[in-house]
Amino acid sequence: MSTTWSVEFTQGPKLRDAGAGPGAYPQVSLRGPMTYRRYGWFDSRPRFLEILAYVNQLAESPEVDGVVINMSGLQASPAMLWELRAQLAGLRERGKTVSIYFDRVGVMEYAVASVAGEVWIDPMGSIDMRGINLGRSYYKNSLAKVGVGFDEWRFFKYKSAAEAFSRTEFSEGAREQLTEVMNEVWAEGSDLVMDARGLDEAQFMDIVNNKSEVMAAEAEELGLVDAVGDYHDLAKNAPMVQLRAHRGGQY
Repeated sequence: MSTTWSVEFTQGPKLRDAGAGPGAYPQVSLRGPMTYRRYGWFDSRPRFLEILAYVNQLAESPEVDGVVINMSGLQASPAMLWELRAQLAGLRERGKTVSIYFDRVGVMEYAVASVAGEVWIDPMGSIDMRGINLGRSYYKNSLAKVGVGFDEWRFFKYKSAAEAFSRTEFSEGAREQLTEVMNEVWAEGSDLVMDARGLDEAQFMDIVNNKSEVMAAEAEELGLVDAVGDYHDLAKNAPMVQLRAHRGGQY
């Protein structure tokens, strides 16, 4: 028998928040690719589990009235985005204000931002509302060019992991299951956005089908955001967001 021990160094509680006093609005940066754990001494990427724990800490703090989040440049998996939104929704349910700023986001990142009571977009920013897609790479022809053949033994319709090496396109089973996943993700995400921003399905789909990439000024006109300004404008005006009523029943 043997025992393996490991030590992980992470950021501790933020001292500036501990002494902030009543009415504090801590700032959280989610810039760059998000990871479950860091892999080097100088790896400064946002750590997913640490962010979730910090948001929970803010929800429990009686001195924190809200949080200001910079989402510009955020890169995260759909699962991370989903859980981050749920965690921020829980913070709002505790009576805290959530204010989010971004510059350029896709529709799934925008679904996360829609959880906020006040959404800010950079004056040069945009929202890509073209929807989502899933795909995969197929290597049969590439392998053939180097003289490698691949024989796939397949016994079930949806067991498609190996088909990337034996085919040049989706099999029926692979296309069917990925389409189901994509449709479910889209339905859930669009429902959250519509509820949060007070849009009906016709209004939302008109934006998706006819607007494509929505620039900052138009996003404000369409009700997708609450304000146009840079991050410093939001940080300076954080206390004002508590005066605005949230939209809808879901966050």
